[in-house]
Amino acid sequence: MSNERKQRGGVPSIKRASVPMARQNAGEGSSLFALILKNSIYGLLFMLGSGLILLIICTAIAYTNPNPDATVFPFALLSLLPSMFIGGFVCAKKCGEAPLVCGIVCGGLITLVTILIGLFINSAQKSDYSLGLSLLLHGIAVIFTILGAFAGSIKKKYKPKSRKYR
Repeated sequence: MSNERKQRGGVPSIKRASVPMARQNAGEGSSLFALILKNSIYGLLFMLGSGLILLIICTAIAYTNPNPDATVFPFALLSLLPSMFIGGFVCAKKCGEAPLVCGIVCGGLITLVTILIGLFINSAQKSDYSLGLSLLLHGIAVIFTILGAFAGSIKKKYKPKSRKYR
């Protein structure tokens, strides 16, 4: 037996094939952008689900206040920004490659859906916010998605446990 086998307990080590995570999730022929778009839609669905849950919680809290109209905007942001972070996080965890592009595409899709929903829901009322403030808030939401994507792309460093031989 070799000296290496004696130290490892007699079992030879087997190396795993180093296949990028993006190629494990998709077929070999698919492009990276198609993979990012697919995972961005997946992140969008998680964002909508978590946003709906947070919106229900924030609505319940707002209606317990004596003046719920004053708390609508802060609670809307309180439900939007964490759900944007969750959408970017899930998108980057699922994709594994190019977290910045993943966060930008996912944030752009989420912003587009948010604007489209706002057109249908808020068509009867005029908004009290200017176009500049609205663009700033959507930009902040995309930044939260990018931060979520970077947080999702952080990998744990594996430290092998040292064995003490007697």
